[in-house]
Amino acid sequence: MLLIHRSERADPLVAALGDVLARPAGDPFATEVVAVPSKGVERWVAQQLSHVLGADDDDGVCANVLFPSYVRLLDEAVASASSEYAESVELWSAERSVWPLMKVIDECAPTEAWAQVLAAHLGLDGTGDKGRRF
Repeated sequence: MLLIHRSERADPLVAALGDVLARPAGDPFATEVVAVPSKGVERWVAQQLSHVLGADDDDGVCANVLFPSYVRLLDEAVASASSEYAESVELWSAERSVWPLMKVIDECAPTEAWAQVLAAHLGLDGTGDKGRRF
């Protein structure tokens, strides 16, 4: 089930989330999924939830909660419904594209006019490696 809570501030949202997660669902070992926009928000939400979840009040435990990015969560949801989308997500994932893109940069940046600004930024224009390639 998808529950959506809205607020102008994050504190009431986390409090509502804590109330939802404090009541166990059908399976006590099921992982709860909370979509977040960034790792910093993930850490803050986990810290806030650790004050309301756990065996005792304020015991500092936030366990069995998965915090994927909302982009990853949406990609996984759509991919589970469409095998074509799943293949395209894998093909265009950032992790998979790093090395082919580096090969293109190495081949094109020193010689192609459209890549001269990039070549200067990376130091591939003959000024020396600036340590920015990756």
